[in-house]
Amino acid sequence: MSPSAIPITAGLNGTFPPTRRRLPPRVSYEEQRAAYCLRKYGPPSPLDQWIKINLAQSTQNLRLAELSRDEVECTLTVKCILAPSAPDDYFGDPPTYQLYLALRLSPLYTHVTEEEQSSPLALLDQQYGFGGGMRDPEWTELDVDTPYIFRQDRGYMANLFMDLALYKCNLCIPHLSASMIEWARKASFDSAYELDVDEKAYEHGFGPAVGCRDRFIPSKLA
Repeated sequence: MSPSAIPITAGLNGTFPPTRRRLPPRVSYEEQRAAYCLRKYGPPSPLDQWIKINLAQSTQNLRLAELSRDEVECTLTVKCILAPSAPDDYFGDPPTYQLYLALRLSPLYTHVTEEEQSSPLALLDQQYGFGGGMRDPEWTELDVDTPYIFRQDRGYMANLFMDLALYKCNLCIPHLSASMIEWARKASFDSAYELDVDEKAYEHGFGPAVGCRDRFIPSKLA
């Protein structure tokens, strides 16, 4: 074969250069960790899924004036409570992480007074340990004492807050559960969840429920 007959893509000796294989896309540490946890421990808890969905639209600049009548401002905050230990104790107990939820109604919702716009501070979940481990809830990785703010449907959150009032750790605080139930009933007025909230309030009579939950599970993800 004459040099002029050699294809342009071939080398001087008439052979084609080896094809370079593409490297697989780089996977981040977070993605590797999530994939491992999914295989090892299963999918995230319903609470972690609910938090992740809502934090996707979290903002630090949400103003109450921007809320419609049927929306509420939701604020999640993580607290870390250190275990008491002696100064020379190098192997003290781990801390306790607590996740709190606070709600505020829109000024356009006139069924409550200005003082009643803000809900009682409710405990969503708590975790004993150092947090951030593969078997720990994902919310323990959130920044401590940092407010995570998002908006949600007023009736949905009132119904969720009603369920949360029956969480054992909220029932243990004097008068908190009753205050949460009362606030949820007022917040659910004229919403699709008003009847559900009223029925739950009537069923439990503002007192400790017989079958109260040990752990809070959102009724549905939204």
